Formats: sequence, C-alpha cells, structure tokens
Amino acid sequence: MLASILLWSILGYLINGYIPFAQLHYILEVVTVFIFMESLYWAHLIIINAFLPKISGIPVLFRNIIELLAVWMSGVLCSILFHILPLMLIYGERLLSPQNALNLRTVLLVGPIISLVLYYFVERAKSRNRLQEEKLRISKLEKENYQAQLQALKSQVSPHFLFNNLNVLASIIPEDSEKALRYTHSLSDLYRYYLQSAQEDLITLEEELKNLNAFQFLLKSRLGDQLKFSIENSIDQTQNFYLPPLVLQECIENAVKHNKATKNNPLHIKIKIEDERVWISNNKALKLTHRASTQTGWKNIKKRYDLLGNMLPKVKENENTYKVILPMLKQN
Repeated sequence: MLASILLWSILGYLINGYIPFAQLHYILEVVTVFIFMESLYWAHLIIINAFLPKISGIPVLFRNIIELLAVWMSGVLCSILFHILPLMLIYGERLLSPQNALNLRTVLLVGPIISLVLYYFVERAKSRNRLQEEKLRISKLEKENYQAQLQALKSQVSPHFLFNNLNVLASIIPEDSEKALRYTHSLSDLYRYYLQSAQEDLITLEEELKNLNAFQFLLKSRLGDQLKFSIENSIDQTQNFYLPPLVLQECIENAVKHNKATKNNPLHIKIKIEDERVWISNNKALKLTHRASTQTGWKNIKKRYDLLGNMLPKVKENENTYKVILPMLKQN
C-alpha cells in the first residue's frame, strides 16, 4: 500500500504538476494503483513460471527480447484493465475528454516502465534468491548423500576385520592362553579405534601409525614367520598429516588376502612415509584365486578418496612388486 501511495503521488505530480492530496478522489485512485501493482505481481509470476519455461529452447538473445516484450505488454494490459478501466467506471466519460488525453498517455507510458522496473529489480531478485535456496538445498542433499556413501564404505571394513580376527583368536585359545589374552586386548583396543574413527572423514597420520602397531601384532599372530613387516617414516610432525581412516590397514589386508606366504617365501610388506605420501609395497606371489577377485577393497579406498575430493591413490606394479601410493592431506 505504501508503494501504491508513492506511485500515485508520482503520477499525480507528472499529470498535474503537484501532488493532489487534498482532493476527494485521492483514496479511490490510490486503490486503483494498488490493484494495478497487484496485477503486475501476478502477471510477472505467470511470465516467470509459465511463459519462460515454454520458450527455454530458443536462443538466449531472442528469448531475452521476447521476455522484455512480454513484461512491457503486461504493463500495458494491467494499466488498461486494472487502472484506467476502474477509473472510467468511477469518472465516466470525463476520463476520456480531450483535457485528460495527456493524462491517459502518461498512465499508458508509465505503466509498462513500472512493470519493467518491478520485474527486473524485484521479481528477478526473488527468482535469484529462490534459485540460490534451491542450490543450497541440493548442496545439502549432496552432502548428506556423500556422508551416507562414505559411512557405508567405512562400515564395510569393520565386519571383515572382526570376523577374520575372531577366527584367529578361536585357533589360539586352545594352544596359548596367555597369547590369546594379549590378542584379545589388542583386538579390543584396535576395534575400539575402528569404531571411533568410523565417525571421522579423516584421521591424523599419528593416530594411524599408533594403531598400526596393534594391527601388526594381530597379523603376526595370524601368519607368524610367513609375514615380514617394516615401517620407514621420514616425517616428524605426523599430527599435521591426515588420511582417510583405516586405509593403511585395508591396503595391508589386501596384500595378505591376494598373496601366498610361507616361511621360506614370506610376504614382505613395507610402509614408507615421505613427500606427503604413504608408499605401501609388497612382493607379489599371487594366489591361484586372484583372478576371481572383485577388488572390493581397492575400489573402496579409491571411492573414499574420490568422495573426499582429494588426489586419488595410485597403484604401481610389475612382475615382482605391488605398490600402493596414498596421498596425505597436510594441516599447517
């Protein structure tokens, strides 16, 4: 209503040279201006929501010209239907007299201009806001979807890890109760770490290495002299580097899963940390069932890196060696 009063005042000044506040028809004319502006609002909504989608397939330049003409014509039509006609009903033939010809031309000219101003500065701004809100909503859904995918990938590790080690524990208990007790404590501590890290997208290299010792003990208990394990670290500030949780363990498990190991020909797993990367290498002695592998573990690792939006891990291999290169994130 305030906008209607302002617009009526501008029109009154353009037509009469002054603002006719004292005249009795003031309220009626303000009402017609209000109806005119409301009609523009609805006309603009029709243009935005119904008309523009129908011409979305034509070239941008022609689409913009047609849109401009549609907004201009909506101003003309709304001026006639919701401003001039109501005033004709009020004032009758006096409105069409030669003395009012200039006033009518002014109204017909100002109406489309007002339509253009409101459309491009008000409705377009609202449309941009709605589009921004929609983008935020889509971004939120994508983030939720990403978190759900990442959580699903991480959850694949825990059951596999647990079942393998429970089988080993069952075989140790009858033979060495003291070793079985130590194995149980290590398994408990490591599984607690698995559950805690499953809530995180990234974990510090320091934490990963700390828990790698317990993981190494479990593997040695399982494989004995069939496994040789070494770690070489040239990075001091390990708390400033980050990895997706459990990727070190998963790479090691993959090496154990796909390679044969004996006392005479043990599996050598070497971890080397340098240049913001972790290099995990092993000698190749592939099991006969290797070709049937679905590579679920490796796909899991790559997908987790991909979801985090960082550099992807790489594999380098030859006839004798298989090497995984895991990028790390650095925090200053």
